[in-house]
Amino acid sequence: MVNFKRAIAAAALAGATLGFAGSASATTYVCDAVSSPCSFDQGTGGFSNVKVAANSAKSDLFKIAVTTPGQLILTFTSANLTFGSFSFAGTNFTPVSGNKYFFNIATAGSYDLVTNLTNSGSVVSSYSGTIDLAAVPEPAAWGMLIGGFAMGGIALRRRRATTLAIA
Repeated sequence: MVNFKRAIAAAALAGATLGFAGSASATTYVCDAVSSPCSFDQGTGGFSNVKVAANSAKSDLFKIAVTTPGQLILTFTSANLTFGSFSFAGTNFTPVSGNKYFFNIATAGSYDLVTNLTNSGSVVSSYSGTIDLAAVPEPAAWGMLIGGFAMGGIALRRRRATTLAIA
């Protein structure tokens, strides 16, 4: 019984300590068709003018909900910020402004994009990004396409030319 009371007291102390701990300097954005500054309508979208204070570093979390499988294309731009390590769906990369980054999305779901930037300038700067989703045909669509070509080939092969002999 004494060990149980000690365990409860330790759990309460840990919970209180974590409750008073400060949060990281990050903002979470949900990327959907109506959120601001992040929007995504399952085809295209993005975020713009995400501010980073002068002489500081910032980390942001963008939650991107994808309803269909496909290839997600991310592009980031900024003139005055230094891009640190970014992460999308567990893949780390360091972006270059203006370059496109491709990610294959196999299943629908919510994916996290974590950005880390540094502003070493003396004025507030911002960064922007675009989100595009190129749909990938499902296996059934590929099967129908291949089957259609096969049936067309069979029809052409079976059609025999008729020739008339003129005497």
